[in-house]
Amino acid sequence: MKYLSRITLSIFTVILCAFLSSCGDNLSKKQIISLVVENEAFLTECVNNGGADQALELYGVQSVDTARDGAYIVFDCGGSGFGSSTNYCGFYYSPDDIPQLAGHMTSEDSLTTDGSGYGYRQPDGDNRYYTERIVNNWFYFEAHY
Repeated sequence: MKYLSRITLSIFTVILCAFLSSCGDNLSKKQIISLVVENEAFLTECVNNGGADQALELYGVQSVDTARDGAYIVFDCGGSGFGSSTNYCGFYYSPDDIPQLAGHMTSEDSLTTDGSGYGYRQPDGDNRYYTERIVNNWFYFEAHY
């Protein structure tokens, strides 16, 4: 009986860990859009003064990264999922106000019109990306793997 209880507890622990690791810590699309709209002046000042990392003080912004070529600055707002069902979301600043394949994607392929924004789908895989303008120079993004 003790042996069966240990097995049951072990199985429960594994299932609980798997469930918790697949839970997300990201803001919703609506929350991200509100975050940018409500803090647009502060965020723009941060990027124009070279202090984009100051945005980390805003609730939901988890990391800030600048593209090597300076084409955009990404503000990650978390992710969720596990393995091949992982997704990330956030927003980015595009100085030229051009939608970018920003964040976690590395493809040089171009974006195509997709609903209210622009998208990319990996031709031979399940990776996909979506972005849409929030306000001038600021875009929402989500990347799915």
